[in-house]
Amino acid sequence: MHEIEAKIFLTPHELKRLKTVLPVIATFKGVEVKKDTYYGNLRGDFFIRLREKGERNAVLTLKTKKRKGGVELNREIEFPVSSLALFQKLLERSDFKVAAKKQKKSRVYADRHFVIELNRVVGLGDFLEIETFASSEGKIAVSKREIESYFKQLGFSCKRFEPRYYLELLQKRVKNQ
Repeated sequence: MHEIEAKIFLTPHELKRLKTVLPVIATFKGVEVKKDTYYGNLRGDFFIRLREKGERNAVLTLKTKKRKGGVELNREIEFPVSSLALFQKLLERSDFKVAAKKQKKSRVYADRHFVIELNRVVGLGDFLEIETFASSEGKIAVSKREIESYFKQLGFSCKRFEPRYYLELLQKRVKNQ
């Protein structure tokens, strides 16, 4: 499965506008709080994400990441983690160290095969993120064009796509402090 997504920073005015527009064109799915811890190996060439959703629900994500024109084209493997504390010890004993932490509060909407999120990322600000999935490599280009079209439908230029991953933005913020 291939995840195709893009995001843009939002101004307070744009966020307010989207909070009125999205409920009209998409189905509100709820509010989610996601606490992510990114672990990297000592070489710094591989990262994994441990996502906590609630007190007892954790998911490990391994991503092969690629970018094209500000759009992320990711291949994901995800599986549940039943013991968060034990798994964190395993990572640390395997030379994986905490690279960054992220907390994201999302207002989640669905429209056809798109997931639309209004995200507030602690320390970074507000984002509009749209994602879809492609079942094969051959469908990635079509999915990418569909996401670009959806952003345009909402009044945003693809030139505004934030090309960096949240992890990069968080690491840059830490370095600048």
